Amino acid sequence: KPLANIDGRAAFMMKPDISLWERKHGDVAFILDAKWKHINAVADHPKHGIDQDDLYQLYAYGKGYGCDAVALIYPRSQTFTNKDKLRYQILDDLTLICLPFDVEHPKESVQRSMEVLTSA
Repeated sequence: KPLANIDGRAAFMMKPDISLWERKHGDVAFILDAKWKHINAVADHPKHGIDQDDLYQLYAYGKGYGCDAVALIYPRSQTFTNKDKLRYQILDDLTLICLPFDVEHPKESVQRSMEVLTSA
């Protein structure tokens, strides 16, 4: 989907890693973006190691695709476990959820992520 146009031509494209669509209406339900960085859910800092640029990126995706919730997927680690999930409210109209993904147990991670997203 184009983020910007010039003279009627797409100049910059939005390319989220994962788009989950509603079959019934054909709308985007969720946008997910995978990051191969480690964050710290137990840190005392409210950013937990999340890059501000990543937040801006997901905000653009959410607004561009008309989603109520977007998600950043990070590798599960000692400081970001399956028990952790971070939920941020962005400017009162978009929810950002940060989820751990266990690469050693992908099926369980996908199932858990879907449960969290559908309850958002």
